[in-house]
Amino acid sequence: MLRAAGYDARHVCDNTDHVWNEYWSRALGRWVHLDSCETAYDTPLLYEGGWGKQLGFVLAACWHGHADVTR
Repeated sequence: MLRAAGYDARHVCDNTDHVWNEYWSRALGRWVHLDSCETAYDTPLLYEGGWGKQLGFVLAACWHGHADVTR
């Protein structure tokens, strides 16, 4: 839906069990976290802080390629 609305968007998944989306905000100059399962907007530390989850490897995929976004 983000791409259909004209946003540059990517799919992000961690190596354990969760996925989310991000879109590129020109105004902020960065990727913005979106998680429809958690109704979360711009809370990228939700999983480590809120859930106490240890993320291992996180991979983002979009139309122009894949990237390790673990940090």
